[in-house]
Amino acid sequence: MRIKRIELNKFKRFTHLIVEDIPESTKLVVLVGPNGSGKTSFMEAMNHYHKCAGYGDPGDYQYLGKKGTIKRYDYNQWYDVALDMVDIVFHDATFPKSIGEGSIKGRFYFRSAYRNEPDFQIDSMQHQNDPRESIRLPTLIQDDRTVSNNYQHLVASIISGLFNEENNQKTVEDLRKELIGQIQAAIERVFDDLRFSSIGDPLINGNFYFTKGISKDFHYRSEERRVGKECLGMGSGR
Repeated sequence: MRIKRIELNKFKRFTHLIVEDIPESTKLVVLVGPNGSGKTSFMEAMNHYHKCAGYGDPGDYQYLGKKGTIKRYDYNQWYDVALDMVDIVFHDATFPKSIGEGSIKGRFYFRSAYRNEPDFQIDSMQHQNDPRESIRLPTLIQDDRTVSNNYQHLVASIISGLFNEENNQKTVEDLRKELIGQIQAAIERVFDDLRFSSIGDPLINGNFYFTKGISKDFHYRSEERRVGKECLGMGSGR
């Protein structure tokens, strides 16, 4: 799923903003600018679109409305105008423009700038709910500690596949590749020289491991500094 055009109307710091003609072949879009220039607000607009259209959550008008022009809405009034603040056109998908329509659920994945899990190692497993069934981040100023949760969700999906009778003719390697292979392909579409190599042993050294050039199987580690700002992932909901 690839974005072609985004339009914002009276959303946070923007009176009217259009970003258009994004090529379908684009692998990575980077927003660059000084603090206060609107990078977070722009990403928040896509988060609002996803929450509003996918889950029927119009958000808080005092937080989302254009600063300096906010009027007081009752809930029904805000519900009527919330989705009109952000419009997104895709190259390869069309979604009905209605609140809570549902088919866009799980099509976006957001990380906030406040990532407070720079490293992790799993030595026990816990049940993880499907992240597509709920709003993960109501706003992008919230604390984000979800890398280890995502890891456990991936491992749980592989284990569940072992008990699905439809997979009786598949090997464990086949099941592992079906899920991990999707992540490998997604990373390689964006980063030509980075390969997702394994998930380690979930009960001993559970982590995401990568290979780049001569560096083999180094594990996930993110500097605990807010230098990357928001990260958005889009896919088929898997």
